[in-house]
Amino acid sequence: HHRLSVESIFQHNYGAGPAINEDIGLYHTHQYTLFSIFYKRLLISKFRTLVPAEAGIFFIPYDLGMDSSTCKQNGALQQTNCPNVDAVIKILEKSTHFKSSWGSNHFLLHSINQMMTYYGNQK
Repeated sequence: HHRLSVESIFQHNYGAGPAINEDIGLYHTHQYTLFSIFYKRLLISKFRTLVPAEAGIFFIPYDLGMDSSTCKQNGALQQTNCPNVDAVIKILEKSTHFKSSWGSNHFLLHSINQMMTYYGNQK
């Protein structure tokens, strides 16, 4: 995420970072690259379709955990009140696929371990 300044070395291998031991799938992975890894893997998945009518499940490319936080100079997380959540909600409200299932076949990532009470705007 751009606000957390993940070093470029961790962008290798779809965000998994440099290989430590490829034979066993061990990589030097940054703690804040879960979304990047997952998203980049979905883009190349053999199960991906670009035809919404063929999809059984939809990924919402929005990381609530990252949107709720930014990194202070000392490395601590700081609450941001989710500056992108309103735009995401508007997009979903216009989506016929989201509305037809009440979002039950949609999912997103929450990649930072925080209590749900951390979100100040209560969306």
